[in-house]
Amino acid sequence: MLEADRITLATMLCDVDENFLVALANKGLVRRAQKDLEGQTLKIEETDNAIKIVGPDWTVMMPVEGPAKATDDTIASGITRQILAATIYLRDHWSPKVLSPPEDMERTRPGCTSEEPTTSLVYESTTPDATMERTRPGCTPDKPEVPQNSESATPRINESATISLKSESATLRETLLSLTVDDLSKWAGKKLVSDLLILLNEATELEVESKLGLLLRLPQHGIEIQVMPGKERGLRLLESMLSTAPKQMHKKWVATAVLLLQIQEGKDLKLSAVARNDIESPRTQMQVLQDSRKLLVSMMDIGVAHPSTRLIERLFTLSISASAVQLPRLSTLLKTISDQVAHLVSKNVAADSQTLFSTMSRAYCLVKALDSYAEKNKDETAAPINFPADLAGVARSQYDPAGDIKLTGIGAYNWQTSSGFHGLTCLFWEAERKRFLSWSISRPSNTFSLNDAEQAYNIEQIWSAHSIGKLCRASFTLKDARVNPFGRISNSQQSSVADISKASFDAETFGERSFSDFNEAKTYAAQQFPLGLKVTNPLDRIVILEPKSWGNRTYDEMRQRFCWEIFDSSNHPIRLILPWASANEKAITFLESLKPALDKINRIAARLEFSDEDVTFQPISLLSQGTRSGDTVLNPYFDQKLIEIAQTGLLERLRAKFGRQPRIQTTLSDDENWDHSHNYFDINKQAPPHLIAALSETENLLLQLAESGTKRLNEHLTDRIRKLGAKLSHWGLSELGESLLSIAEADGACGDRVLWSDYLCTLHRQLLGMNAVSDL
Repeated sequence: MLEADRITLATMLCDVDENFLVALANKGLVRRAQKDLEGQTLKIEETDNAIKIVGPDWTVMMPVEGPAKATDDTIASGITRQILAATIYLRDHWSPKVLSPPEDMERTRPGCTSEEPTTSLVYESTTPDATMERTRPGCTPDKPEVPQNSESATPRINESATISLKSESATLRETLLSLTVDDLSKWAGKKLVSDLLILLNEATELEVESKLGLLLRLPQHGIEIQVMPGKERGLRLLESMLSTAPKQMHKKWVATAVLLLQIQEGKDLKLSAVARNDIESPRTQMQVLQDSRKLLVSMMDIGVAHPSTRLIERLFTLSISASAVQLPRLSTLLKTISDQVAHLVSKNVAADSQTLFSTMSRAYCLVKALDSYAEKNKDETAAPINFPADLAGVARSQYDPAGDIKLTGIGAYNWQTSSGFHGLTCLFWEAERKRFLSWSISRPSNTFSLNDAEQAYNIEQIWSAHSIGKLCRASFTLKDARVNPFGRISNSQQSSVADISKASFDAETFGERSFSDFNEAKTYAAQQFPLGLKVTNPLDRIVILEPKSWGNRTYDEMRQRFCWEIFDSSNHPIRLILPWASANEKAITFLESLKPALDKINRIAARLEFSDEDVTFQPISLLSQGTRSGDTVLNPYFDQKLIEIAQTGLLERLRAKFGRQPRIQTTLSDDENWDHSHNYFDINKQAPPHLIAALSETENLLLQLAESGTKRLNEHLTDRIRKLGAKLSHWGLSELGESLLSIAEADGACGDRVLWSDYLCTLHRQLLGMNAVSDL
């Protein structure tokens, strides 16, 4: 392989992330490929026009065009897990060697012969040690040694290859802009393109990134379109494009992204005369609501267990329409329903009729609320209705100017999602408006590890000023700030930091968000409990606790979580709880080692978390009057070194010396001695048992009816629903009882009443949960 081709391929592979791999195949296949690589060492050989990767029982040929054109020797067709495994392995092991700049390699040193030179490779790493040198006597120039942690190392990209890829991205962009509406109609279908032309406008968000070809992202819908670098043009380029959308929706989202790109560039989109005759008038807000209601009800009448590809298309169109008429919250729900139906059609393992039914009932209730608001506020001009943000929703990527704001850093923490993303969040307090704000970064987990988060905390600068680690424990003025409706601060380069000083706190700093009486903290927690269509800001769940004394620290082995009991001045307890996860491991170690009196800890920044059976106060950071190191903010996720003393690690060293393994003792009590005041609360045990049993029975009956379809409502099921409705009305749940009775008495289809009844069940469970929190 030519040197230029080798560098181009290596540079391309460095930009491969999990979203690209998912677009290339699917998430399940990517997970299997990653598992196949565990503990494996593959053989890499170079041929004239490709890189050959030899696995345990397979071989993959990786050409310079990249993974999309790779082939293997298995009987499977398309992109196989072997190709994905080879791509990941080359990215992590081969690309760093190829892209190591020759100027950073020292070929000789005193005492080293030319036959056995010493090689010193310098990598720009994403680990805490930003620069690592590995020197080995006798290393030959053609086989340089690679750092052991090269999987997380980011080599310096060859400039000529980078310029070539950027030029390719620009060419691809021009090619997409040159596509005509008729070209798209031939590829995706005339009806689809016609619909998109009347649905799409500048209000629909599209992000464009020059990375490994061209990346088109629709953030509101969670879709990414990857345009692969190569020689394909015109319709062949459309065929080569990849997306993270379900297979049935691929062409629709590709066409949407291409048309949005052309709209953003101001291109005049014109249809042929034949196509123009098929265009209907654009939907208004009321038409979108009416069509959404009809579609949801018809899905219930037919049965959610009987989906079709036509249904996916209708949901897709409605999702785009809702976005175009400034209803992003409804658009997101319809997109979610569309994906869930697509999973059912393709028999994907993620398919779940219960989840689909719950999402539909929530969407139906939202449509009902929007309809009710529109009916009360409509006028004769038929102008678009300005729905409140709580109902219509707002775009998360919408950042509004906030002027100059004074901020105080109160900590930082890392996190990891089950969907495969890792991130770092920094929290700030804005004293003037008495609110918490945040700044975050997130990356796919395979490209952003725990070590990367720690390095970002110590090194990465935001607002072209200081590191995250410094700003999250400082007071400063952020000039020309931009903040979105959810309190997240933009990383805009137009913003700048001034008047920076060490953070300090007093009794009045946090106002009503600080709690020295823990009963008041529990009351506040009940107010934040999710209820109905209420939109809650995640930052509203951040509280400041002021403990008077510190209790015992334990590790709950059954639930795998760290627990620390603290008390207020009236001796009321609250338990700080941090569940075990790889992202929380260092934080748990920190909290186990902390000496609150020694470090003068007097406040805790904590986050409220809710589940079906529990509410927890999860510690984020610890605020001090002045620690041994002089700091006023301690971050358990990153600041282990700030509390280390001479005896730190002594126990581990003794265990290693004498071969003893740590053992955590777990004590279980019998049912008669179970004490709720010293354990988690359970909604089912706080609420009347007969209500919980009735709600569970109602939910099961409604799901059974939703899956089969309301047109198949039989006499036996009708009788059960009628008796259950009468029973619920007698127990005081009159609205739910009447809704069930209306289902039983319906002559025909009653999909709307089934959706409404399911939403009422959810609402009652939430109310029981809120009461359980209040009674803690």
